[in-house]
Amino acid sequence: MSSNQRATNKRIVFMLIVEAMISAAVLLWDLPHLYGFYLSEDELGYWGNAAYLLGKDWGNIMESTPYYSYGYSFFLVPILMLPVRAMTAYRIAAALNAAFVLGSFILGYRLARKLFPEQKAEMISIIMFCVTLYASNVAQTNVAWSESCLMFFVWVAFYLAYSLLERMTIPRLLFFVITLGYLYIIHQRTLGFVAAGILYLLILLARKYRKGKYVIAAVIILAVLLVSGVLIKRWIQGGMHGGAALTNDYKTILSGMTLDTLIKPTITEMIGQFYYLCVGTFGLAPLGLLWAFISVVRQRKEQNGISVFYAYVIVAFAGLWIVSSVYLRYSEIRTDYLVYGRYIDIATGFLSMLGANYLLELMKEKKRFLVIPLGILLVWGLAYVTLWKIQRWDYDLGTMFHGICAPGVYYLYHLYGMDIRKWTLFITLIYLILFVLHSIGVKHASVSMAAFILMTIVSVYSGGKVVTFQINQYQMDTNQEIAEADKFYQLLADKDIDVVFLTQNTHSERGNIQMNIYPQSLTVVYSWEALEQTEDYCCRLEDETEGGKQLPYIIIVDQDGSAIPEELKDHYIYLQSLGTNDVYQRNYYYVEDYNEVL
Repeated sequence: MSSNQRATNKRIVFMLIVEAMISAAVLLWDLPHLYGFYLSEDELGYWGNAAYLLGKDWGNIMESTPYYSYGYSFFLVPILMLPVRAMTAYRIAAALNAAFVLGSFILGYRLARKLFPEQKAEMISIIMFCVTLYASNVAQTNVAWSESCLMFFVWVAFYLAYSLLERMTIPRLLFFVITLGYLYIIHQRTLGFVAAGILYLLILLARKYRKGKYVIAAVIILAVLLVSGVLIKRWIQGGMHGGAALTNDYKTILSGMTLDTLIKPTITEMIGQFYYLCVGTFGLAPLGLLWAFISVVRQRKEQNGISVFYAYVIVAFAGLWIVSSVYLRYSEIRTDYLVYGRYIDIATGFLSMLGANYLLELMKEKKRFLVIPLGILLVWGLAYVTLWKIQRWDYDLGTMFHGICAPGVYYLYHLYGMDIRKWTLFITLIYLILFVLHSIGVKHASVSMAAFILMTIVSVYSGGKVVTFQINQYQMDTNQEIAEADKFYQLLADKDIDVVFLTQNTHSERGNIQMNIYPQSLTVVYSWEALEQTEDYCCRLEDETEGGKQLPYIIIVDQDGSAIPEELKDHYIYLQSLGTNDVYQRNYYYVEDYNEVL
């Protein structure tokens, strides 16, 4: 290796380290502001699975919780085993999310070097820096659910799929099918990845690879993994949900479906999500899809099988997109559902990486760069279709935009509301500037680098707005004082006290409370009558012959306590749990009053 090559390698390594450090700083910036579950039901589903796998007693809090797959919960199991406070456990999970994102940065760089060997390593590192700090990654790392984990294993699946073209070995086949099976176990919306993966392996077999018997064995192993996953799902369903019908599985989603209730609303939702993909990634992800199609056509006769790889990418993403759209086809309850991006964002990074490299190729020739204005016309068309969908909705669009579910456009929503025409104009101007700079002779590498850095800044801004205005605000208003009620949790640690949560809300803080009071289990009731009429929840009496007194339960309510009859309040320790700056503020007085009884 020449001295120049060694110097170049050192420069690239330095760039990668700096980019990784900046990415880590951005992803972990808000870690000190996290105190507990932001999405009460989703996160409770994943953490509840982990508790169940550990044999922890979480009372009855999971009975009314929708089913959530348990794949991500495997990573939460060791965190729940640590002797740390709930707040610390949650922050460890958020830090793990950041590790997943950084892992995708490393994998993506290695894969891009293989897919685009003619591209300079410095430019690929900048592209991956831009992809890594995509708005969705910035936002999702601050919520302890499966999105960052899913995104990482999508990169793993693509990386392993390509490695099978380089050299098909038993370990690579095994890791590939395990990754596919695990993706489905993390979240059922990745069914398209599984189906595409099976087709991919069968096509490789049909292309007369010598190790065809290994491909067949891999498909069999994948089938065994999926069947095992279903059996574990039924075990969790019976144990945590009492065998009740699950609300988050294909059987429930597809029940009663007809062609009229499927095709048209699904296509409409697909258009909205594709519009999100166009605007949220500044057009890079759609360019990536276009590159995949072009590669399938261009290289279908090549013996290296690269066209098969890109076909796998297209089918896997199409499956993800269709499943997402079917599930959300009748979701006229929140503004973000118009352009819902969370379900497809797990593959957005990979598509954006392909699109960024294709953009560099387009900028080398003016004629080919005309693809960009043609793409802009497509986005304008999608904008008007999405506007038509908005106009059909009969409610105030300003009521709720859940940024975590469409982070790629949250900055535009924050600036312009749901004026989609302004969103499209914003993206159009970016590419017009690129086209003008390219036309007047500015080097395409310089223009591209500036564009990628600008996209990164806007993405970080957009994801950061979701964290600042929604996640952190909720954490401060609802979770902070729950997490910091040290005196109350110390009391529970010292005494064997039963805790009941009286709530009238379907989406409640029961998960956060259970996390904080563990090892005590939490019993949830939805009315005072249920509390009094259920024998298991009634107050216990100690042995009066030994001078014992009545041992009261602690009742936590997420309201003003009016549901508790006045004459019975003296029999319990009553705490108010929710409300800005009112979380557990009453508990000290009551706990001190009952110290003698306890």
